[in-house]
Amino acid sequence: MTLAEPASADVRPTGDLVAEISPPRGGPSDPDREGRRTAGEPGTLVAARRHAAVANEKEQQMGSATIRACGAAVALGGVIWGTAGLIAPTTDGVVRPVEVWASGAFLLGVIALVSVVRATRATGDGRWAGGLLAAELVMLALAALSTVITPTSPDYELAGALLVLDTAWPLSMLGLVAIAGAVVARRRWPARTRWLMLATSLWLPVGFVAPDAVTSVYLIVVPLLLGAAIIGEVAPRHGRTPGSGHDEQHRAEGSRGSGLEKPLL
Repeated sequence: MTLAEPASADVRPTGDLVAEISPPRGGPSDPDREGRRTAGEPGTLVAARRHAAVANEKEQQMGSATIRACGAAVALGGVIWGTAGLIAPTTDGVVRPVEVWASGAFLLGVIALVSVVRATRATGDGRWAGGLLAAELVMLALAALSTVITPTSPDYELAGALLVLDTAWPLSMLGLVAIAGAVVARRRWPARTRWLMLATSLWLPVGFVAPDAVTSVYLIVVPLLLGAAIIGEVAPRHGRTPGSGHDEQHRAEGSRGSGLEKPLL
């Protein structure tokens, strides 16, 4: 009778056990495996990825104080232009200097509004949204240049290059309507703020059908409400404040990515 040989110490897993413990080579994998694979990457690579993501997010964000300042610019610009329209209205097609400069204040408010929309990604993250905002800022810059040059021309005569620049005014306001529609559709801002922005963007169609006095009152009331909504609703929800939990999260993510996090006690 022969005795059974003792089991060898060099036992190699075979069959299902090998498939269970062996990492897949290529092909789709489940999220748990992807998480384990990411956790096994070099710390420098993980840190670089997280740093890039945090930097990109910070580039698109605006501080709460800046958002509140932009909201105040929106409200103040509408009040200034609307008040100028009531005090020194256009008569017989003659535009007075005070109204031209007051329209510039409203334009600065629109630039501040579009800047907040862009920083908070209120129109979405796609290329179409980014292109729309970039084109609007270009039109607003040209309209601002037209506003500065117009008072220096004799009798506010629009001719040549000034006429081309002046077309940027209505084009920028049409672009504002498109942006407001995108903000309403994306629903990233509170409902009241979204609809107030749309109402503000429609001042030009209102001016076509309503008397000048009604348009001036519209310019005072609606942008004022929009500015207050930006200050009270958008800034607290989408703004970044120094030392807030949002910044703490960014710093924690950066430290985890670089391997500098403190061990839990």
